[in-house]
Amino acid sequence: PISKGKIDLIVLGISTGGPKALDILIPKLIGNLPCPMIIVQHMPPMFTQSLAEKLNESTALTVIEAQGGEKLQSGYVYHYAFAMIAGLAVLLAWVLYAYLPFVR
Repeated sequence: PISKGKIDLIVLGISTGGPKALDILIPKLIGNLPCPMIIVQHMPPMFTQSLAEKLNESTALTVIEAQGGEKLQSGYVYHYAFAMIAGLAVLLAWVLYAYLPFVR
């Protein structure tokens, strides 16, 4: 069932084939998204900046290449890529650090 409560964060996990899906999904999101969105992607870091820039041009939202530790803001999409499983641990630490103050 769909919850009618407030959505505080959207997290999307995708793999290397994800850019095609993002090209379809991101332009369809509303420009005044009431919460931050984090995209976690298994992708070599050398490609993430250009992908974030391309996605940013396709939407009214602000899409940025995340470094981790940013304060999460509504209407922003944070694209975070990792090449190894250690990247997932860094992401989880970032979400706990950056997101918890957002909901207070």
